[in-house]
Amino acid sequence: MKKSSLSRILCLGLSLVVCLAPVNARAASVRELKSGATSVEKLSMEDIAALLDAPSPASGPFNETAPSYASPWSAGTLKADHLNSGLARLNALRRLAGLGPVELDDAYTRTAQAGAFLNAANGSLSHAPSRPEGMDEALYELGATGASSSNIAMATVSTDRGPIPFSVDMWMDDSDSSNVDRLGHRRWQLDPTMSKTGFGAVPSRTGSGFFSAEYVLDRGGSAPDYDIIAWPSSGYFPDGLFSPSCAWSVTLNPEKYAAPSLSSVTVTLTRASDGRTWTFRGSGYTPSNSGEYFNVDTENYGVNNCVIFRPSGIETYEGVYTVTVSGVKYRSGGAADFKYTVEFFDPQHLPSGSSLPFRDVKTSDWFYPYVKAGTEAGLIKGTSDVTFEPDTELTLAQVVTFAARIAARFRGDTDPTVNDWKAGAYDYCVMNGLINEAEYPYGSLEETATRLDVLRIMDPAIPASAKAEKVTVPSGSIPDVKESDPYGKLIYSWYRAGILEGASGGLFNASSPMVRSAMSAVLCRITSLT
Repeated sequence: MKKSSLSRILCLGLSLVVCLAPVNARAASVRELKSGATSVEKLSMEDIAALLDAPSPASGPFNETAPSYASPWSAGTLKADHLNSGLARLNALRRLAGLGPVELDDAYTRTAQAGAFLNAANGSLSHAPSRPEGMDEALYELGATGASSSNIAMATVSTDRGPIPFSVDMWMDDSDSSNVDRLGHRRWQLDPTMSKTGFGAVPSRTGSGFFSAEYVLDRGGSAPDYDIIAWPSSGYFPDGLFSPSCAWSVTLNPEKYAAPSLSSVTVTLTRASDGRTWTFRGSGYTPSNSGEYFNVDTENYGVNNCVIFRPSGIETYEGVYTVTVSGVKYRSGGAADFKYTVEFFDPQHLPSGSSLPFRDVKTSDWFYPYVKAGTEAGLIKGTSDVTFEPDTELTLAQVVTFAARIAARFRGDTDPTVNDWKAGAYDYCVMNGLINEAEYPYGSLEETATRLDVLRIMDPAIPASAKAEKVTVPSGSIPDVKESDPYGKLIYSWYRAGILEGASGGLFNASSPMVRSAMSAVLCRITSLT
Protein backbone atom coordinates (compact mmCIF):
# COMPACT_ATOMS: atom_id res chain seq x y z
CA MET A 1 0.00 0.00 0.00
CA LYS A 2 1.41 3.40 -0.94
CA LYS A 3 1.36 6.00 1.81
CA SER A 4 0.59 8.72 -0.73
CA SER A 5 -3.01 7.48 -0.75
CA LEU A 6 -3.38 8.46 2.88
CA SER A 7 -3.81 12.11 3.68
CA ARG A 8 -3.74 11.79 7.45
CA ILE A 9 -4.67 9.34 10.18
CA LEU A 10 -4.84 9.78 13.94
CA CYS A 11 -4.91 7.44 16.93
CA LEU A 12 -5.55 7.44 20.66
CA GLY A 13 -4.13 5.90 23.84
CA LEU A 14 -5.52 4.75 27.20
CA SER A 15 -4.00 3.37 30.40
CA LEU A 16 -3.73 -0.37 31.00
CA VAL A 17 -3.34 -2.38 34.20
CA VAL A 18 -1.36 -5.62 33.90
CA CYS A 19 -0.64 -8.59 36.17
CA LEU A 20 2.57 -10.34 37.10
CA ALA A 21 3.22 -13.80 35.70
CA PRO A 22 6.09 -15.94 37.01
CA VAL A 23 8.90 -16.82 34.62
CA ASN A 24 11.67 -19.32 35.20
CA ALA A 25 14.76 -17.15 35.56
CA ARG A 26 17.14 -20.05 34.83
CA ALA A 27 17.00 -19.53 31.10
CA ALA A 28 19.29 -16.84 29.69
CA SER A 29 19.71 -17.87 26.03
CA VAL A 30 18.12 -16.13 23.07
CA ARG A 31 14.80 -17.88 22.52
CA GLU A 32 13.06 -18.31 19.18
CA LEU A 33 9.54 -16.90 19.56
CA LYS A 34 6.54 -16.65 17.30
CA SER A 35 3.97 -13.92 16.94
CA GLY A 36 0.62 -14.31 18.61
CA ALA A 37 -1.00 -17.04 20.65
CA THR A 38 1.34 -19.88 21.55
CA SER A 39 -1.47 -22.35 20.84
CA VAL A 40 -2.12 -21.11 17.28
CA GLU A 41 -0.32 -22.94 14.49
CA LYS A 42 1.55 -20.84 11.96
CA LEU A 43 0.14 -20.73 8.47
CA SER A 44 1.59 -22.27 5.34
CA MET A 45 2.01 -20.25 2.15
CA GLU A 46 -1.09 -21.91 0.74
CA ASP A 47 -3.07 -21.06 3.88
CA ILE A 48 -2.08 -17.41 3.67
CA ALA A 49 -2.88 -17.14 -0.03
CA ALA A 50 -6.36 -18.58 0.59
CA LEU A 51 -6.87 -16.34 3.61
CA LEU A 52 -6.18 -13.18 1.64
CA ASP A 53 -8.28 -14.25 -1.34
CA ALA A 54 -11.55 -14.74 0.55
CA PRO A 55 -14.04 -13.23 0.51
CA SER A 56 -14.18 -11.21 -2.69
CA PRO A 57 -13.97 -7.44 -2.14
CA ALA A 58 -17.26 -5.56 -2.07
CA SER A 59 -17.85 -3.22 -4.98
CA GLY A 60 -20.11 -0.37 -5.95
CA PRO A 61 -21.56 2.36 -3.71
CA PHE A 62 -20.80 1.59 -0.08
CA ASN A 63 -23.62 3.48 1.66
CA GLU A 64 -26.97 1.73 2.12
CA THR A 65 -28.49 5.07 3.05
CA ALA A 66 -26.76 8.30 2.13
CA PRO A 67 -25.61 10.79 4.79
CA SER A 68 -27.40 14.12 5.11
CA TYR A 69 -25.56 17.31 6.04
CA ALA A 70 -28.70 19.37 6.64
CA SER A 71 -31.79 18.98 8.78
CA PRO A 72 -32.69 16.24 9.34
CA TRP A 73 -29.00 15.37 9.79
CA SER A 74 -28.16 11.70 9.23
CA ALA A 75 -24.91 9.71 9.35
CA GLY A 76 -26.17 7.23 6.78
CA THR A 77 -25.43 3.50 6.91
CA LEU A 78 -22.99 1.09 5.29
CA LYS A 79 -23.99 -1.83 3.11
CA ALA A 80 -23.61 -5.23 4.73
CA ASP A 81 -21.21 -6.56 2.10
CA HIS A 82 -18.84 -3.65 2.70
CA LEU A 83 -18.97 -4.18 6.46
CA ASN A 84 -18.32 -7.89 6.01
CA SER A 85 -15.43 -7.39 3.61
CA GLY A 86 -13.84 -4.97 6.06
CA LEU A 87 -14.26 -7.44 8.89
CA ALA A 88 -12.78 -10.25 6.79
CA ARG A 89 -9.74 -8.12 6.01
CA LEU A 90 -9.16 -7.21 9.65
CA ASN A 91 -9.52 -10.83 10.75
CA ALA A 92 -7.16 -12.01 8.01
CA LEU A 93 -4.46 -9.63 9.23
CA ARG A 94 -5.07 -10.61 12.85
CA ARG A 95 -4.76 -14.29 11.92
CA LEU A 96 -1.43 -13.58 10.21
CA ALA A 97 -0.23 -12.09 13.49
CA GLY A 98 -1.41 -15.18 15.39
CA LEU A 99 -4.52 -13.61 16.92
CA GLY A 100 -8.14 -14.68 16.97
CA PRO A 101 -11.02 -13.09 15.01
CA VAL A 102 -13.35 -10.32 16.11
CA GLU A 103 -17.05 -9.89 15.38
CA LEU A 104 -19.15 -7.01 14.11
CA ASP A 105 -21.25 -5.25 16.72
CA ASP A 106 -24.26 -3.21 15.57
CA ALA A 107 -23.86 -0.60 18.30
CA TYR A 108 -20.15 -0.15 17.57
CA THR A 109 -20.93 0.15 13.86
CA ARG A 110 -23.49 2.91 14.48
CA THR A 111 -20.96 4.68 16.68
CA ALA A 112 -18.13 4.38 14.15
CA GLN A 113 -20.41 5.47 11.33
CA ALA A 114 -21.38 8.59 13.29
CA GLY A 115 -17.72 9.29 14.00
CA ALA A 116 -16.77 9.07 10.32
CA PHE A 117 -19.77 11.26 9.44
CA LEU A 118 -18.86 13.92 12.00
CA ASN A 119 -15.34 14.23 10.65
CA ALA A 120 -16.66 14.31 7.10
CA ALA A 121 -19.10 17.06 8.09
CA ASN A 122 -16.18 19.12 9.46
CA GLY A 123 -13.94 18.24 6.53
CA SER A 124 -11.03 17.27 8.79
CA LEU A 125 -9.84 14.51 11.10
CA SER A 126 -10.06 14.78 14.87
CA HIS A 127 -10.63 12.51 17.84
CA ALA A 128 -12.39 15.49 19.46
CA PRO A 129 -14.34 17.06 16.58
CA SER A 130 -16.40 20.22 17.00
CA ARG A 131 -20.14 20.29 16.54
CA PRO A 132 -21.17 21.56 13.09
CA GLU A 133 -23.72 24.35 13.16
CA GLY A 134 -27.24 22.95 13.06
CA MET A 135 -26.36 19.33 13.96
CA ASP A 136 -28.64 17.92 16.65
CA GLU A 137 -27.08 17.11 20.02
CA ALA A 138 -27.79 13.37 20.02
CA LEU A 139 -26.08 12.76 16.67
CA TYR A 140 -23.15 14.96 17.68
CA GLU A 141 -22.65 13.07 20.94
CA LEU A 142 -22.73 9.72 19.15
CA GLY A 143 -20.27 10.98 16.53
CA ALA A 144 -17.96 12.44 19.20
CA THR A 145 -17.95 9.06 20.96
CA GLY A 146 -17.19 7.33 17.68
CA ALA A 147 -14.33 9.69 16.82
CA SER A 148 -12.75 9.36 20.26
CA SER A 149 -13.08 5.56 20.38
CA SER A 150 -11.94 4.68 16.87
CA ASN A 151 -9.09 4.53 14.46
CA ILE A 152 -9.99 7.25 11.99
CA ALA A 153 -8.76 8.02 8.49
CA MET A 154 -9.28 10.28 5.52
CA ALA A 155 -8.37 9.13 2.02
CA THR A 156 -8.29 11.43 -0.97
CA VAL A 157 -8.69 8.69 -3.56
CA SER A 158 -11.40 6.23 -4.46
CA THR A 159 -10.79 2.49 -4.28
CA ASP A 160 -12.42 -0.47 -5.97
CA ARG A 161 -11.68 -2.57 -2.87
CA GLY A 162 -14.16 -0.65 -0.76
CA PRO A 163 -13.29 1.94 1.88
CA ILE A 164 -13.14 -0.39 4.90
CA PRO A 165 -10.58 -2.97 3.67
CA PHE A 166 -8.57 -0.08 2.25
CA SER A 167 -8.65 1.70 5.61
CA VAL A 168 -7.75 -1.46 7.54
CA ASP A 169 -4.58 -1.72 5.44
CA MET A 170 -3.81 1.97 6.00
CA TRP A 171 -4.14 1.56 9.75
CA MET A 172 -1.89 -1.51 9.67
CA ASP A 173 0.77 0.35 7.67
CA ASP A 174 0.72 3.39 9.97
CA SER A 175 4.32 4.34 9.13
CA ASP A 176 4.09 7.98 8.06
CA SER A 177 6.00 10.62 10.01
CA SER A 178 3.06 11.49 12.28
CA ASN A 179 2.47 7.88 13.39
CA VAL A 180 5.69 5.89 13.05
CA ASP A 181 6.87 6.72 16.58
CA ARG A 182 4.03 4.66 18.12
CA LEU A 183 2.15 2.77 15.34
CA GLY A 184 -1.02 3.20 17.37
CA HIS A 185 -3.54 2.22 14.71
CA ARG A 186 -1.70 -1.03 14.03
CA ARG A 187 -1.47 -1.88 17.71
CA TRP A 188 -5.19 -1.24 18.28
CA GLN A 189 -6.04 -3.58 15.41
CA LEU A 190 -3.76 -6.22 16.93
CA ASP A 191 -5.14 -5.89 20.45
CA PRO A 192 -5.45 -9.51 21.68
CA THR A 193 -8.35 -8.63 24.00
CA MET A 194 -10.55 -7.07 21.31
CA SER A 195 -13.55 -9.29 20.53
CA LYS A 196 -15.89 -6.93 18.67
CA THR A 197 -15.62 -3.95 16.38
CA GLY A 198 -17.65 -1.69 14.13
CA PHE A 199 -16.87 0.29 10.98
CA GLY A 200 -18.04 3.51 9.44
CA ALA A 201 -17.39 5.22 6.11
CA VAL A 202 -18.77 8.36 4.50
CA PRO A 203 -17.90 9.94 1.13
CA SER A 204 -16.07 13.21 1.39
CA ARG A 205 -18.33 16.26 0.97
CA THR A 206 -16.05 17.36 -1.88
CA GLY A 207 -16.80 14.10 -3.71
CA SER A 208 -13.18 12.93 -3.65
CA GLY A 209 -12.29 10.10 -1.34
CA PHE A 210 -13.89 9.22 1.98
CA PHE A 211 -13.69 9.42 5.76
CA SER A 212 -13.67 6.19 7.75
CA ALA A 213 -13.66 4.93 11.34
CA GLU A 214 -13.04 1.63 13.11
CA TYR A 215 -14.17 1.16 16.71
CA VAL A 216 -11.19 -0.25 18.64
CA LEU A 217 -11.86 0.15 22.37
CA ASP A 218 -13.67 -3.13 22.94
CA ARG A 219 -11.77 -5.17 25.56
CA GLY A 220 -14.37 -7.90 25.96
CA GLY A 221 -12.15 -10.80 24.98
CA SER A 222 -9.58 -12.75 26.96
CA ALA A 223 -6.01 -12.44 25.77
CA PRO A 224 -4.47 -15.80 24.82
CA ASP A 225 -1.12 -16.90 26.14
CA TYR A 226 1.45 -15.11 23.97
CA ASP A 227 4.96 -13.70 24.13
CA ILE A 228 5.03 -11.17 21.33
CA ILE A 229 2.83 -9.65 18.64
CA ALA A 230 4.95 -8.85 15.59
CA TRP A 231 4.28 -7.12 12.29
CA PRO A 232 5.35 -8.39 9.89
CA SER A 233 4.53 -11.53 11.81
CA SER A 234 6.87 -14.48 12.22
CA GLY A 235 6.76 -17.29 9.71
CA TYR A 236 5.62 -16.83 6.13
CA PHE A 237 4.47 -13.31 5.31
CA PRO A 238 2.97 -12.00 2.04
CA ASP A 239 5.28 -9.44 0.44
CA GLY A 240 2.39 -7.29 -0.80
CA LEU A 241 1.46 -6.35 2.77
CA PHE A 242 4.80 -4.79 3.62
CA SER A 243 6.53 -2.10 1.61
CA PRO A 244 10.04 -0.69 2.23
CA SER A 245 8.50 2.37 3.92
CA CYS A 246 6.67 0.24 6.50
CA ALA A 247 8.06 0.10 10.02
CA TRP A 248 8.54 -3.20 11.80
CA SER A 249 6.99 -3.60 15.24
CA VAL A 250 7.16 -6.17 18.01
CA THR A 251 5.00 -5.78 21.11
CA LEU A 252 5.96 -7.65 24.28
CA ASN A 253 3.28 -9.20 26.50
CA PRO A 254 3.22 -6.87 29.56
CA GLU A 255 2.15 -9.74 31.79
CA LYS A 256 5.45 -11.51 31.06
CA TYR A 257 7.94 -8.75 30.27
CA ALA A 258 9.08 -5.56 31.95
CA ALA A 259 8.53 -2.33 30.06
CA PRO A 260 11.39 -2.04 27.55
CA SER A 261 13.64 1.01 27.63
CA LEU A 262 14.93 2.94 24.63
CA SER A 263 18.29 3.24 26.36
CA SER A 264 18.72 -0.53 26.82
CA VAL A 265 17.03 -2.24 23.86
CA THR A 266 19.00 -3.21 20.77
CA VAL A 267 17.42 -4.70 17.64
CA THR A 268 19.40 -6.53 14.97
CA LEU A 269 17.77 -7.27 11.62
CA THR A 270 19.62 -9.78 9.41
CA ARG A 271 18.85 -10.61 5.79
CA ALA A 272 19.65 -14.23 4.96
CA SER A 273 20.24 -13.76 1.23
CA ASP A 274 23.40 -11.68 1.64
CA GLY A 275 24.00 -11.56 5.39
CA ARG A 276 23.42 -7.82 5.56
CA THR A 277 22.68 -6.61 9.07
CA TRP A 278 20.96 -3.50 10.42
CA THR A 279 21.42 -2.54 14.07
CA PHE A 280 19.04 -0.22 15.91
CA ARG A 281 19.74 1.30 19.32
CA GLY A 282 19.51 4.57 21.22
CA SER A 283 17.75 7.84 20.45
CA GLY A 284 18.36 10.43 17.77
CA TYR A 285 16.07 9.01 15.08
CA THR A 286 13.69 11.54 13.53
CA PRO A 287 10.19 10.37 12.52
CA SER A 288 9.82 10.39 8.74
CA ASN A 289 7.81 8.75 5.99
CA SER A 290 10.68 6.44 5.03
CA GLY A 291 14.25 5.57 5.91
CA GLU A 292 15.94 4.32 9.05
CA TYR A 293 14.02 4.73 12.29
CA PHE A 294 13.96 3.29 15.81
CA ASN A 295 11.86 3.89 18.91
CA VAL A 296 10.45 2.15 21.98
CA ASP A 297 6.93 3.19 22.97
CA THR A 298 5.40 2.12 26.28
CA GLU A 299 2.11 4.02 26.03
CA ASN A 300 -0.99 1.92 25.67
CA TYR A 301 -2.33 1.57 22.17
CA GLY A 302 -4.09 -1.74 22.62
CA VAL A 303 -0.97 -3.19 24.26
CA ASN A 304 2.04 -1.22 25.46
CA ASN A 305 5.73 -2.32 25.36
CA CYS A 306 6.25 -1.78 21.62
CA VAL A 307 9.64 -1.82 19.88
CA ILE A 308 9.60 -0.08 16.49
CA PHE A 309 12.30 -0.15 13.80
CA ARG A 310 12.67 0.45 10.06
CA PRO A 311 15.81 -0.21 8.00
CA SER A 312 17.07 1.93 5.16
CA GLY A 313 18.24 0.69 1.79
CA ILE A 314 15.44 -1.83 1.22
CA GLU A 315 14.08 -1.90 -2.33
CA THR A 316 11.68 -4.76 -1.78
CA TYR A 317 11.20 -7.41 0.87
CA GLU A 318 12.03 -10.92 -0.34
CA GLY A 319 13.27 -14.03 1.43
CA VAL A 320 14.22 -14.57 5.04
CA TYR A 321 14.89 -11.92 7.69
CA THR A 322 15.77 -12.63 11.31
CA VAL A 323 14.98 -10.17 14.10
CA THR A 324 16.97 -10.37 17.34
CA VAL A 325 15.89 -8.21 20.29
CA SER A 326 18.24 -7.83 23.25
CA GLY A 327 18.17 -5.72 26.38
CA VAL A 328 14.64 -6.75 27.45
CA LYS A 329 13.77 -8.36 30.77
CA TYR A 330 11.11 -10.54 32.31
CA ARG A 331 8.71 -9.00 34.82
CA SER A 332 10.25 -11.28 37.43
CA GLY A 333 13.79 -10.24 36.47
CA GLY A 334 16.45 -11.73 34.24
CA ALA A 335 17.37 -11.31 30.60
CA ALA A 336 14.60 -12.13 28.12
CA ASP A 337 16.41 -11.71 24.80
CA PHE A 338 14.62 -13.32 21.86
CA LYS A 339 14.53 -13.65 18.10
CA TYR A 340 12.03 -14.52 15.39
CA THR A 341 12.17 -15.17 11.67
CA VAL A 342 10.08 -13.78 8.81
CA GLU A 343 10.07 -15.18 5.27
CA PHE A 344 8.47 -12.93 2.67
CA PHE A 345 6.84 -14.63 -0.31
CA ASP A 346 4.58 -13.83 -3.24
CA PRO A 347 1.11 -15.39 -2.72
CA GLN A 348 0.51 -15.19 -6.46
CA HIS A 349 3.47 -17.43 -7.27
CA LEU A 350 3.62 -20.21 -4.73
CA PRO A 351 6.50 -22.69 -4.93
CA SER A 352 5.63 -26.34 -5.36
CA GLY A 353 6.62 -28.87 -2.71
CA SER A 354 5.97 -29.43 0.96
CA SER A 355 2.76 -28.38 2.65
CA LEU A 356 4.77 -28.02 5.86
CA PRO A 357 5.74 -24.51 6.97
CA PHE A 358 9.45 -25.38 6.65
CA ARG A 359 11.03 -24.18 3.42
CA ASP A 360 13.91 -26.67 3.79
CA VAL A 361 11.71 -29.80 3.93
CA LYS A 362 10.40 -31.09 0.60
CA THR A 363 7.95 -33.90 -0.08
CA SER A 364 10.72 -35.76 -1.94
CA ASP A 365 12.99 -35.84 1.14
CA TRP A 366 13.28 -39.25 2.82
CA PHE A 367 12.55 -37.66 6.21
CA TYR A 368 9.46 -35.70 5.06
CA PRO A 369 6.84 -38.14 6.45
CA TYR A 370 8.64 -38.23 9.81
CA VAL A 371 8.92 -34.44 10.08
CA LYS A 372 5.28 -34.05 9.05
CA ALA A 373 3.96 -36.65 11.51
CA GLY A 374 6.21 -35.44 14.31
CA THR A 375 5.32 -31.76 13.98
CA GLU A 376 1.61 -32.51 13.73
CA ALA A 377 1.87 -34.60 16.93
CA GLY A 378 3.78 -31.84 18.73
CA LEU A 379 6.94 -33.91 19.20
CA ILE A 380 9.12 -31.96 16.80
CA LYS A 381 9.49 -28.22 16.31
CA GLY A 382 11.34 -26.20 13.72
CA THR A 383 14.37 -24.07 14.39
CA SER A 384 12.15 -21.15 13.37
CA ASP A 385 8.66 -20.74 11.96
CA VAL A 386 9.98 -21.40 8.45
CA THR A 387 13.07 -23.60 8.90
CA PHE A 388 13.63 -27.14 10.16
CA GLU A 389 17.37 -27.48 9.39
CA PRO A 390 17.33 -31.24 8.80
CA ASP A 391 21.12 -31.57 8.66
CA THR A 392 21.81 -29.60 11.84
CA GLU A 393 23.49 -31.59 14.60
CA LEU A 394 21.54 -31.99 17.84
CA THR A 395 22.77 -30.75 21.19
CA LEU A 396 22.40 -32.73 24.39
CA ALA A 397 19.82 -30.16 25.49
CA GLN A 398 17.64 -31.00 22.50
CA VAL A 399 17.91 -34.74 23.10
CA VAL A 400 17.03 -34.26 26.79
CA THR A 401 14.01 -32.24 25.65
CA PHE A 402 12.88 -35.03 23.33
CA ALA A 403 13.30 -37.54 26.16
CA ALA A 404 11.20 -35.42 28.50
CA ARG A 405 8.42 -34.99 25.93
CA ILE A 406 8.38 -38.69 25.08
CA ALA A 407 8.34 -39.77 28.71
CA ALA A 408 5.60 -37.27 29.59
CA ARG A 409 3.54 -38.47 26.63
CA PHE A 410 3.76 -42.14 27.68
CA ARG A 411 3.19 -41.35 31.36
CA GLY A 412 0.31 -38.94 30.83
CA ASP A 413 2.22 -36.02 32.39
CA THR A 414 2.02 -32.38 31.38
CA ASP A 415 4.68 -31.39 28.84
CA PRO A 416 7.56 -30.24 31.08
CA THR A 417 9.08 -28.08 28.34
CA VAL A 418 6.23 -25.56 28.05
CA ASN A 419 7.60 -22.77 30.24
CA ASP A 420 11.33 -23.37 29.86
CA TRP A 421 12.25 -25.97 27.28
CA LYS A 422 15.82 -26.77 28.39
CA ALA A 423 15.65 -26.34 32.16
CA GLY A 424 12.16 -27.81 32.37
CA ALA A 425 13.16 -30.89 30.39
CA TYR A 426 16.38 -31.39 32.33
CA ASP A 427 14.72 -31.09 35.73
CA TYR A 428 11.98 -33.51 34.67
CA CYS A 429 14.48 -36.11 33.47
CA VAL A 430 16.64 -35.86 36.59
CA MET A 431 13.70 -36.02 38.99
CA ASN A 432 12.26 -39.06 37.21
CA GLY A 433 15.58 -40.89 37.04
CA LEU A 434 15.80 -40.75 33.26
CA ILE A 435 19.33 -39.29 33.17
CA ASN A 436 22.26 -39.33 35.56
CA GLU A 437 23.11 -35.78 36.60
CA ALA A 438 26.74 -36.74 37.14
CA GLU A 439 27.10 -38.16 33.62
CA TYR A 440 25.16 -35.35 31.94
CA PRO A 441 25.50 -32.20 34.08
CA TYR A 442 23.38 -29.18 33.18
CA GLY A 443 26.45 -27.28 32.05
CA SER A 444 27.16 -29.86 29.34
CA LEU A 445 23.84 -29.51 27.54
CA GLU A 446 25.14 -27.29 24.76
CA GLU A 447 27.58 -29.98 23.64
CA THR A 448 26.85 -31.95 20.46
CA ALA A 449 24.92 -35.17 21.03
CA THR A 450 26.33 -38.36 19.52
CA ARG A 451 24.22 -41.22 18.26
CA LEU A 452 25.14 -43.19 21.39
CA ASP A 453 24.11 -40.24 23.60
CA VAL A 454 20.69 -40.37 22.00
CA LEU A 455 20.20 -44.02 22.94
CA ARG A 456 21.53 -43.56 26.49
CA ILE A 457 19.31 -40.55 27.18
CA MET A 458 16.20 -41.66 25.33
CA ASP A 459 16.05 -45.35 26.29
CA PRO A 460 14.90 -44.85 29.92
CA ALA A 461 12.08 -42.61 28.66
CA ILE A 462 10.62 -45.36 26.49
CA PRO A 463 8.34 -48.07 27.93
CA ALA A 464 9.15 -51.72 27.24
CA SER A 465 6.16 -52.00 24.90
CA ALA A 466 7.76 -49.51 22.53
CA LYS A 467 10.94 -51.58 22.43
CA ALA A 468 9.35 -54.91 21.57
CA GLU A 469 11.26 -56.81 18.88
CA LYS A 470 9.87 -56.18 15.40
CA VAL A 471 12.88 -56.81 13.16
CA THR A 472 15.29 -59.74 13.06
CA VAL A 473 18.80 -58.38 13.58
CA PRO A 474 21.30 -61.23 14.16
CA SER A 475 24.13 -60.65 16.59
CA GLY A 476 27.17 -59.39 14.72
CA SER A 477 25.17 -57.92 11.83
CA ILE A 478 26.01 -54.34 12.81
CA PRO A 479 29.58 -54.04 11.45
CA ASP A 480 30.98 -51.67 14.09
CA VAL A 481 29.13 -53.04 17.16
CA LYS A 482 29.39 -56.34 18.96
CA GLU A 483 26.53 -57.29 21.22
CA SER A 484 29.13 -57.91 23.95
CA ASP A 485 30.46 -54.35 23.67
CA PRO A 486 29.54 -51.78 26.30
CA TYR A 487 26.07 -50.58 25.30
CA GLY A 488 26.02 -53.33 22.64
CA LYS A 489 22.81 -54.86 23.97
CA LEU A 490 21.19 -51.40 24.05
CA ILE A 491 22.13 -50.68 20.45
CA TYR A 492 20.93 -54.06 19.19
CA SER A 493 17.64 -53.67 21.09
CA TRP A 494 16.90 -50.43 19.24
CA TYR A 495 17.68 -52.02 15.89
CA ARG A 496 15.45 -55.01 16.70
CA ALA A 497 12.63 -52.71 17.81
CA GLY A 498 12.79 -51.00 14.42
CA ILE A 499 13.58 -47.65 16.04
CA LEU A 500 17.03 -47.24 14.58
CA GLU A 501 18.58 -48.10 11.26
CA GLY A 502 22.24 -48.15 10.36
CA ALA A 503 24.09 -45.27 8.78
CA SER A 504 26.20 -45.67 5.63
CA GLY A 505 27.19 -49.30 5.16
CA GLY A 506 24.96 -50.41 8.02
CA LEU A 507 27.34 -48.89 10.58
CA PHE A 508 26.05 -47.54 13.87
CA ASN A 509 28.73 -44.83 14.14
CA ALA A 510 28.37 -44.37 17.88
CA SER A 511 30.50 -41.21 18.07
CA SER A 512 28.92 -39.47 15.08
CA PRO A 513 26.54 -36.58 15.71
CA MET A 514 22.80 -37.19 15.49
CA VAL A 515 21.14 -34.80 13.02
CA ARG A 516 17.59 -33.47 13.21
CA SER A 517 16.26 -35.42 10.23
CA ALA A 518 17.38 -38.75 11.67
CA MET A 519 15.99 -37.81 15.08
CA SER A 520 12.58 -37.10 13.56
CA ALA A 521 12.50 -40.67 12.27
CA VAL A 522 13.54 -42.06 15.67
CA LEU A 523 10.81 -40.14 17.50
CA CYS A 524 8.11 -41.23 15.07
CA ARG A 525 9.13 -44.87 15.30
CA ILE A 526 9.16 -44.77 19.10
CA THR A 527 5.62 -43.40 19.19
CA SER A 528 4.35 -45.44 16.21
CA LEU A 529 3.41 -42.30 14.30
CA THR A 530 4.63 -43.78 11.00
